[in-house]
Amino acid sequence: MTTQNRRTTVRRRKTTRPRGPAEPMRSEQTRSDHVELAVLVLSPDALYTPEEVGRFLKIPHRTLERWRTLERGPKFMRVGRRPRYLGRDVSDFIKELRAAPSSTAA
Repeated sequence: MTTQNRRTTVRRRKTTRPRGPAEPMRSEQTRSDHVELAVLVLSPDALYTPEEVGRFLKIPHRTLERWRTLERGPKFMRVGRRPRYLGRDVSDFIKELRAAPSSTAA
């Protein structure tokens, strides 16, 4: 029994687009309107997901995952199988980072 690979051709549909210049921005619309800024404040007694803590620390949540396996980063606890972070533990971690001397090579 032999199997043959069949190649399928995907054809893209041609779309008609206006070829004129891009629409200019209105005077009340600025580029800063497109940037969404959020100030995150952690409550000391609340539990946070790795995604929320990563957003707060401005790091990928995968970095927190790696830190958990290396026993670095903020303290965490498991609720069931899910890791959670207390707000005060994240704040303490930031304070430790600020207090630690930088190890830059001169």
